[in-house]
Amino acid sequence: MKSNYKLKLFTAIIVLGISLGNAVAYTPTLIPTTVYAENSDSWVLVQNEKGINIYFSEFQLDGNSYLKIKFENTTNNIVDFSWSLFKNSKPINNVLTNKVDASNSIEFFDATMPISLSNGETLKNFTINIQ
Repeated sequence: MKSNYKLKLFTAIIVLGISLGNAVAYTPTLIPTTVYAENSDSWVLVQNEKGINIYFSEFQLDGNSYLKIKFENTTNNIVDFSWSLFKNSKPINNVLTNKVDASNSIEFFDATMPISLSNGETLKNFTINIQ
């Protein structure tokens, strides 16, 4: 009789363990809603100033289009420069200062505070002023 009790107890523990294991295995997980897709092959040269090529591109975030900026140093020296971004001739940011190593480039795109391309806007709506 004792061995029958132990067998039932052992079986109950196994069944309970398997049930809990399955419950944990099927716990749904949250899927992030932010979808970021970068298309780095679509850079458009928009300006060349003081040995710096300025390129614009777009990136997608949650189905919307946003601006991406690249500064390429075409000189053999390190270049320090200050710049401002304008959208439809209105300033978007304060003056920013950056340094680009010789024959190198830097890219700017911010998924936390992206610069949107609203309906009908294109890369042509944006300009950069280098000081």
